Amino acid sequence: MKFRRDRCKTNGSWWQQCYLRGAIRNRSDTWPGGAGNPRLREKPLTGERESERIAHAHPSQERQATGTRIARRPARAVAAGLVLGALAACSPSAGATEATYASDYTAHEPLRVVGYPSTGSLRVTQETVWRIADGTAEQLAALATGDGSENEARKTADNWIKGFRKGARGKVTADFYDEGSERQTVVLYFHGTRQVKELSVRLDGNAGEDGWHVLMRETTPTEATAAPTWAPPTPGGLGSTSTRR
Repeated sequence: MKFRRDRCKTNGSWWQQCYLRGAIRNRSDTWPGGAGNPRLREKPLTGERESERIAHAHPSQERQATGTRIARRPARAVAAGLVLGALAACSPSAGATEATYASDYTAHEPLRVVGYPSTGSLRVTQETVWRIADGTAEQLAALATGDGSENEARKTADNWIKGFRKGARGKVTADFYDEGSERQTVVLYFHGTRQVKELSVRLDGNAGEDGWHVLMRETTPTEATAAPTWAPPTPGGLGSTSTRR
């Protein structure tokens, strides 16, 4: 058995394992059958190392040694707090903005993502789903692009909340189409209600100086809740690319 400088060990075959923070993380989990190979399974950890692994895990991966799921909120709160502390040190305004975002993140179901979001398109989509779930029409309308009126944005917000609030409180998957450097089409899949909703998000203002916003000009309930006829029934069905539409 040979050891390399990056603390990895290999036996000359295609798989390798790395020791990181006391846990073994496979670099082969993208290979067919990798998860079923007994040599690639994580070794059980105990004591402080196990606690550290759980604290850094994604909520969907948090497990106790007994195999039962633990509450995801504390781990997410720790992660959000670390981000908040770093950004708050930069400027007071940034800290206030990130405090709201961190609070929202820990209070809502994580958004499942398919496709190719940018940082901005992902964040405005998250906030749109959160505001729908919370039923806060005024805050949802504030996410609207500047090419519509305040009245249009408020009516659209009311329609979205009325039509999708139940679904937004549960599991939601967002399929981001094409690349999101300036604008992006996003299709939301509300798993609990089996509803599908198309969003158009983009940079707003002069040269995008106002940041990412969502188009909100659906003033009738029928228009606001209509499912896109081109969207596949499941996320990723078109490979997250409009060229296959």
